[in-house]
Amino acid sequence: MVELALAEEFDKHRGKLFSGDYPTLSVSFHIVSGLYPDNICFREFFPEDSFYSYSQADSLIKRIALKLKRIGVTKGDRVAVCGKNSCVWGLVFYAINAASAVAVPIDALLSKDEVCNIAGKAKIKFAFADGDRCPFFPFLEEGMLVRLDKVAAGNQQNRLPEEADSAFGSALPYLLDWLSDQDDSGDLALPSDDRDLACILFTSGTTGVPKGVQLTNRNIMADVAMTEDRFRVYSHDSCYAILPLHHAYALMAALLVLTTVGGEVIFGKRLVSQQIFREMRKGKPTIFLGVPLLYTKIANGIRDELKRRGPLVLTLAGLAYRLSHFFRFSLNINIGRFLFGKILRTISFDSVRSCICGGGPLSEKVVSNFLVWGVNFMQGYGMTETSPIIALNPLESRNCKSVGKILTGISAEIRNKGKDGNGTLFVKGENCMKGYYEDPEETSEILGDDGFIDTGDVGHLDSRGYFYITGRAKNIIVTSGGKNVFPEEIEEKFSRSRKVAQIVIVGFKSDEEQLDERIRAVAYPTKELLDSVGGDFSKAKKAISKEIASVNRSLRSYKKIEDLKVVKEPFEMTTTRKIKRSCIERLLENAI
Repeated sequence: MVELALAEEFDKHRGKLFSGDYPTLSVSFHIVSGLYPDNICFREFFPEDSFYSYSQADSLIKRIALKLKRIGVTKGDRVAVCGKNSCVWGLVFYAINAASAVAVPIDALLSKDEVCNIAGKAKIKFAFADGDRCPFFPFLEEGMLVRLDKVAAGNQQNRLPEEADSAFGSALPYLLDWLSDQDDSGDLALPSDDRDLACILFTSGTTGVPKGVQLTNRNIMADVAMTEDRFRVYSHDSCYAILPLHHAYALMAALLVLTTVGGEVIFGKRLVSQQIFREMRKGKPTIFLGVPLLYTKIANGIRDELKRRGPLVLTLAGLAYRLSHFFRFSLNINIGRFLFGKILRTISFDSVRSCICGGGPLSEKVVSNFLVWGVNFMQGYGMTETSPIIALNPLESRNCKSVGKILTGISAEIRNKGKDGNGTLFVKGENCMKGYYEDPEETSEILGDDGFIDTGDVGHLDSRGYFYITGRAKNIIVTSGGKNVFPEEIEEKFSRSRKVAQIVIVGFKSDEEQLDERIRAVAYPTKELLDSVGGDFSKAKKAISKEIASVNRSLRSYKKIEDLKVVKEPFEMTTTRKIKRSCIERLLENAI
């Protein structure tokens, strides 16, 4: 068992507020609120500036929990949260736990059918939802739906849709209005057993088939403890949370880790560069959380800005880069902030001490860029089923190739190794899920009798516990010569392309007997390329073909791309900016 950062403080309440090895989520928050009552807990800048201190949040969480109990929500009932990142999102998530219910965060960008499917599968009894999502819960009884977002006076855009009005009455109450008849003077027995179910997270994944991952309080708090053991977070830290909180990575690394030490969570709501930079200038976060696509865009933007300033600036920046690289990687001295401070201020990263990347492997070059520019950079790796963090690079490692060092407290094994030494990663630890909700067959597919979870990711571990991921087992292409090709390895080579906006590498059968599997690229052009060819996809295909020929020269013969299909609409993406591979067949119907 790995101890939490504030273990000594939590131990004072063991046997009083909680009984297990770890405090439950709401007990942890309540204890931290007593330690740091005046610290800012949650903050947001859109649609208006607002914040809550820990003492204010603790009081509101108690009031929400008491109100939930009063209207009939009991232990184990599933309560949905479907809305954009916001202060009230954080409040209701903790309040659901305080009421001994089970939180079911739902992606606010899903369609009505998708939300209804998840809500029906989870047997949702009550829901908190943004106004435009309220119509997605028509099956709830009256009084069992509360609006998360507030309608500003005169703001027609955010008014509740008529469909919701007709289904649930003339108006649905906004959260804080709903609480008007509930104070915090009543007795509230917080859940004390860390074995109780805390939440069900439905994986959107890239396959299009959501599964409900059941995580107990123990699973989550164990992962918090192991993460804090690797990356120390303090009560004076603040994290900018732009990734959607229904996703396990953002929920853990931003909301839960920060609030377990008394830190501040700054909620971002729109993946728009200028708004992100503006909010970061105001909030001055010390930790930034992102996914590979976001960091790649930021890095590309910095390089473009340097080029735009002319050859002299570009030459000087190149000299500064080489100097900083030598000091950073050879002497472990960070002079990047001095040399590139102006650039960091331009993108509002001057207050950021550490960037964390998860949700997929990131280009070694991009990691190196951020380190050279003076920003500490940590890659992490995990999956929803492990609460979710499995591996995280130590700050001092400067390892640009590994997706992370296995966390202390997690057992990791590489099984089914191939001739190249790569195999599938299996992991076991207190952070591993209870199982999929009401789905024993799927659970048995991934969770073995020995307690190990099959991650489905292929790679290798070095002697120090660093995991190097090669690709997903289910995506591997096996050539006629018996060679394994990992699509992700080839796709990464197009991450900085000016012609390819999105690309997926797949296998295709090239002979009549469907025996010989070869390599195909399915690509969508950049706006820049389409504009340059007048929107002609045939011309865009020729331009992309030239780039593929260039990439092929760097690939082994069995990895070379032999066929190209250009699709006429972009791939669907998950909210963590991964391409949904389940949509490829449909897009290929009209590809050229």
